[in-house]
Amino acid sequence: MTKAIDHAKHNYDVCIYLSKDKKFIDWVVTTAYYSAIYFTHHKLFPDRYSFKDRMNFYSTFDSYARDYFLHNSKVNDSLHGIRKKLVEEHLSEISIEFSQLKDFCWTARYKTYNINLDVNYIIELLDKIKKNCT
Repeated sequence: MTKAIDHAKHNYDVCIYLSKDKKFIDWVVTTAYYSAIYFTHHKLFPDRYSFKDRMNFYSTFDSYARDYFLHNSKVNDSLHGIRKKLVEEHLSEISIEFSQLKDFCWTARYKTYNINLDVNYIIELLDKIKKNCT
């Protein structure tokens, strides 16, 4: 299994490579968001988190998400929603940047690939996340 930090760095390198051309902004923002996902996984796990006033140890995001769904069966959250909540609660200093990348990625992937974003701004957001999580 690939470590989260290795996955983050790989996606980061792809993002930087694509950003030089400025032709594929949709893929720049997508690789930026997925890099941010794995940088945050690296920072957040392993660690202890509480469900129903009971602390549990989680080695990965996947193990945390399984428990989240078990304890919140009536909540209709996605994995991305769960992750966003974790970032907001435990990495508040980068939660705005993380949310922006997520929103930009969603627009690029599901609404229109032809988005008008400043590549340098995307990289700035990602670099702040990277710096905070490594």
